Amino acid sequence: MTSSFAPDSLVLNRKLPLWYQVSQSLRASILGRAPEASLRLPTEERLAAHYGVSVLTMRQALKELEEEGLISRHRRRGTFIEPGARRGAP
Repeated sequence: MTSSFAPDSLVLNRKLPLWYQVSQSLRASILGRAPEASLRLPTEERLAAHYGVSVLTMRQALKELEEEGLISRHRRRGTFIEPGARRGAP
């Protein structure tokens, strides 16, 4: 049985955009996850609540990670970590 993905907590910095800070935190969580961790991310709403940001901010952060190739998003199915995303990925 695989454990679920749990992102790290984040202390926000007022000098940087929220979406950027959230994407950096998620990136670190993705790259540092345990090998047996689930590849499925929580919903946008749950991630937004976890980080204390709006859903729109969360979407922008996820879009950044998708453009980098760390995650893939599928409408009505969810957001998934790309299997090749591991520590040391560009």
